[in-house]
Amino acid sequence: MSRTVLLIILLIAGVAGLLALSISPKQAPQPETQASVAQTSLAVAAPKIDSLGNSSADIIINTQGNKVTAVQMEMTYDPQVLGNVDIKPGPFFTNPTELLKKIDGGKISYALGVGLGQKGVSGNGVVATISFIKLANTGKTSINFAPKSLVSAEGIIQSVLRNTRGITFDLSTLIFETQPSTPSAK
Repeated sequence: MSRTVLLIILLIAGVAGLLALSISPKQAPQPETQASVAQTSLAVAAPKIDSLGNSSADIIINTQGNKVTAVQMEMTYDPQVLGNVDIKPGPFFTNPTELLKKIDGGKISYALGVGLGQKGVSGNGVVATISFIKLANTGKTSINFAPKSLVSAEGIIQSVLRNTRGITFDLSTLIFETQPSTPSAK
């Protein structure tokens, strides 16, 4: 009988221990925050204008160590002031894949990324180039990023885009002003 009592006590102690473990608060692993992984910035460089009035502006990426695999740029411009707007890949990605290209009524939606089987890219460079012509010769106009712009990187689920910077330029004097840096949408 003493052996049976001892087994019952051990069984009760084991169940009590398991019950205590199951109801005790657990420390969940802390996910990386947007601030800790979002290091990449996008900026519109000052446009280059040729003697025929054709212009182009580079979109500069600085990954700050992120290994970027794709970039989605949502940009706005005034279609009454800028015409024949187009966007093409820059040399940042080797053999990039264009995933989306839509230019309509003052909005550019453009996405490109590394080619199939390629690894992410880090560093600084021209990710895309916007070309356009001036439809007006006076006043100021802007090319700006919209909040839907995103950057993806190897091993990170959320966007690694930290901030963007558009540009405002004077059409009559061709003076270019950079826009203040804006944090990206989360």
